[in-house]
Amino acid sequence: MCGIFAVFQQQPKWSKMHLERALDVLTSRGPDGKGIFMDRGVFLGHRRLAIIDLVSGDQPMISWDGKIAIVFNGEIYNYQDLKTRLLQHGHKFSTNSDTEVILELYRKYGIDFLEHLEGMFAFVLLDQENRKLICARDRIGIKPLYWSVANNHYIFSSTLAPFFVLPGIDLSLDPSALRDFLAYDYVPAPSSLVKEVQKLLPGQFLEVDLVNFRHKTNFFWRLPSAASKLKLSFSDISEMTEFYLDKAVKRQMVSDVPLGVFLSGGIDSSLLVAYMARHSQKPIKTFTIGFQNGSDESPFARLVSKRYATDHTEFEASEITNELLYDTLLSMDEPLSDPAIIPTRMISSLARKQVKVVLAGEGGDEMFVGYPRYLEALKRAHHSCKFSKTALKRFLDIISIKFKGSARIYRHLLTTDALLMNQRIRYSPHTFLGAKFDDLFAGKLNGINSDGVYDHWNQNLKRFGGVLNCDTLRRMDFVTKLTDNHLFKCDRASMMESLEVRVPFLDEFLLDNLLPIDASELVKEGDLKSVLKDLASKYLPLEVWNRPKHGFNVPLSEYMANQWEDTVENLLDWGEGNLDIFDFGYLRNLQMKNKNGKHISRALWSPVCFIAWVKAHPIRI
Repeated sequence: MCGIFAVFQQQPKWSKMHLERALDVLTSRGPDGKGIFMDRGVFLGHRRLAIIDLVSGDQPMISWDGKIAIVFNGEIYNYQDLKTRLLQHGHKFSTNSDTEVILELYRKYGIDFLEHLEGMFAFVLLDQENRKLICARDRIGIKPLYWSVANNHYIFSSTLAPFFVLPGIDLSLDPSALRDFLAYDYVPAPSSLVKEVQKLLPGQFLEVDLVNFRHKTNFFWRLPSAASKLKLSFSDISEMTEFYLDKAVKRQMVSDVPLGVFLSGGIDSSLLVAYMARHSQKPIKTFTIGFQNGSDESPFARLVSKRYATDHTEFEASEITNELLYDTLLSMDEPLSDPAIIPTRMISSLARKQVKVVLAGEGGDEMFVGYPRYLEALKRAHHSCKFSKTALKRFLDIISIKFKGSARIYRHLLTTDALLMNQRIRYSPHTFLGAKFDDLFAGKLNGINSDGVYDHWNQNLKRFGGVLNCDTLRRMDFVTKLTDNHLFKCDRASMMESLEVRVPFLDEFLLDNLLPIDASELVKEGDLKSVLKDLASKYLPLEVWNRPKHGFNVPLSEYMANQWEDTVENLLDWGEGNLDIFDFGYLRNLQMKNKNGKHISRALWSPVCFIAWVKAHPIRI
């Protein structure tokens, strides 16, 4: 895993010193080495975390004939097969790295080479002969890539961080992106909180004509809709899953450095341990985090560790100090208000002392129907709420005044579709659906259309057919919360500690063979994760898989009221003196309610994360 940074300047604006300084802010993503390439206005910069081909895999990598150059972040899991095919066609190689395979694959297939890559990746490739840059991001967006274009330059980077240190960059805040961040906990792609900077979408590539200074974007892969019924039995699906999950785990264990796994104690990560044990001659190194409350799953992780005789390490989340919290929040290139990023960083730090690569269970819930809301969507296919247009709902819409129990009553009157649409929204334009934008901003930020918060939902619903059902909801989660929250969290937390995280549940073996199956076919007798539970019954202790879903839940309200109180109060103090967009009386009232045990949680946490981000970066509001 690495950090990449690339610039094309039509006219000289930044010196080599400026560009190297911007590259160096990515050091934690690649502490093992640094390389640069400069030619005719193009700068390619790379910070390396050495995983494959430790000796000859340095970057930027130049093809044997000097015509192609690349900076690459990620791992190509099928690179050995691709290399064998390319050798048969006479291609030359001087390294054992997957990076060189990308260069030769491009030489053979041109832009169609992207369809052959399987893995997690973001890269910038320079075609010297045809004077163009090609940038791409993997199918699911496991690895990030930001980009920006102005009058005489293009910039590409693994994170927003380099944009903050290049002089002359427009760092104006995007109000709509802020609205969506507060509503959803993350900034939905392709937007970023910096108006002039975008994210490349999963499965998207961008081609820049360096001669004419213009670009075009397209997709080499898009998440498919469900195919027509494949007429597979449940046992067929279970056998298929086992076959492809085993293949995915095996090839993602390929590494020239020590490797382990994040073991939460849930079904997903526990199954990874079971399959990893098949392919390892040594005890698997497992890492677990525990909480001193009802969400602690570390006892189940110990059961799995005992079953497979792993080399097990765990730590208690109560060790998360204000200092660590504060450093993490201010180190984020873009804010994320999922508090799980803090313990994820901690477990990454713990793992990094022993290994350089870990496997993790991200994607299991989306792939195998693991969220309760999917079952709600299944029920929606059979009935919808009959109360959505009653006189009581119309009355509440008109008065728009909260009273005790009003939110609960209002939600009861909504259709299933409306409930699902608003289920994950933290801030809303509506009085009865969570915290309200008007209360937070108090008219202090122009440019926010709070009704636009639903655009994110509606665009993706339309993309998958416009009809809300279990399968549509599952696919919408793939292209939104999975990429922009869960995978973002995993990338940033692990890269702060220079650790590579791989996610076998999102391997192409599974994407290609299981995504075409409608989500309803993966649910047996209304049981979430039916397929994985079927496999777990063969390989895991009963206590691990035969229990309600827990999830990786940080006791956020309790932490903000107690061990994280100093950080919350300090950021509110700074924000009140320096950030004139929020109503800080409203935010302090939320913290007071939280300290009184009312569990305010995300309505306060999201603004606090944004305040920390503004404090750390030169954003223009």
